[in-house]
Amino acid sequence: MSRNPSPCLVPVSHANGMDLNAQLVLDQKPIRQQQKLRTLTKYIQSYPSGWKKRFELAKLLYQIGQWQQAIDELSYVVRRQPQVIEARLLLGHLWHLTGKEKNAICLYEQTLAWVQDDATRYHITGLIAQCQRRWQTALDSFESAVLKHPDNSVHWLLLGQIQLRLEKPLAAQRSFDRVLSLKPNDVTALIYSYDALLQLHQVKTAEQRLQQAYKNAPSDFRVLLRLASRRCQQHLVLDDERAATLELIRTVLRLAPQSAEAHHLLACCHVFQGERIAGEAVMQRFVEQYPNHPYGWYFYARLLFQLGQVQKAADTIMHCYQKQECDREIYRACCEILPAAGRLKLLQPMLLEMVAAFPMSWSLWVTVGRVWVEKFNNYELGIAHSTRATELAQDQAAAWFAHGRVLMLAEHYAQAIEALEQGYSLGNAGARLQTIAAGWLEECDRHI
Repeated sequence: MSRNPSPCLVPVSHANGMDLNAQLVLDQKPIRQQQKLRTLTKYIQSYPSGWKKRFELAKLLYQIGQWQQAIDELSYVVRRQPQVIEARLLLGHLWHLTGKEKNAICLYEQTLAWVQDDATRYHITGLIAQCQRRWQTALDSFESAVLKHPDNSVHWLLLGQIQLRLEKPLAAQRSFDRVLSLKPNDVTALIYSYDALLQLHQVKTAEQRLQQAYKNAPSDFRVLLRLASRRCQQHLVLDDERAATLELIRTVLRLAPQSAEAHHLLACCHVFQGERIAGEAVMQRFVEQYPNHPYGWYFYARLLFQLGQVQKAADTIMHCYQKQECDREIYRACCEILPAAGRLKLLQPMLLEMVAAFPMSWSLWVTVGRVWVEKFNNYELGIAHSTRATELAQDQAAAWFAHGRVLMLAEHYAQAIEALEQGYSLGNAGARLQTIAAGWLEECDRHI
């Protein structure tokens, strides 16, 4: 009998004090889960020394988001039955989710002593590297795992996620295609495949994957959030289209009331309708209600910048920057907002920090290169950073096109043409990106 997964968003108090959300997709309805929870709890009270039912309880607690209780139960199971690898991996995963990477790493390393299968050993080594943010090691480990066990969809899914994180969408897409060949209706693989295809600017194919995910899981908020975001990008928020877009966003908010991105989409709908004050109020209320949610501040800064409130946007993105260890999107927002606000002194030290924090991110290298050229007139340093992007992504047309743009801004038009033509020769850019690059080529020809 087929099952329709029930999605939910779990609020997580991270070890560093941030309020974050974790996405779960549940196999059972909440009412059935609560019934099963009562049954298992009663059984364990009667037979406290048993571990199998306790492990079953721990998995249920994990599913419903009661993670600290799940950690307690799993810790008991691991002490009683240290050879149960599944329990160890779930406990390590929970440690990782709650920001206690050192605990997770210690547990994973101990787990290796109980594992004989090579594929599983590589898989665990990859999990350790993830916790340590050693992304290349994680990539190598999961690649080894799929070589040893090519029919294991979990290995391929984790490999694809790492490849996507390292901005290798071509490789990631191949990994997700492999998952889908093994499990054609895997919603998570379809969602990540959509994300990878968008990075490749293959919009039509991406939308087909998203529609397939929606067909398989019409109540999955991850799917609905992407559908709503896509409609906003296409400006389907006016007249007759507005109602459908708003209904999607409201559905997501019912499923995930702490989603900063969903609130941002709602705010954008108001702004597109000319309701600027109402749009700003949506994000203002969100950051007041969830002051430790970093992406609330990020999306609020984005909205303020869109509304032309540049100085307030700069204050907000700096608040976001100071609240947490930055990710690439927060850094990118700083590169866009701070120069517009005339705060180059704040931005300059960040530029060095960005590439040090994400040395494998070609898009961040080229962003920093463009800022050095455009805002600081440091052509040599800008081109050096941009060149590094092409070294990291030699097989991606987008990287060569972006590098060509930096060379144009630095008035190196002949070199820009070479970079743009190299991008075309790779043949993996979407139609929209090719059109933009064609315009840049024409501009270079005019200058020459």
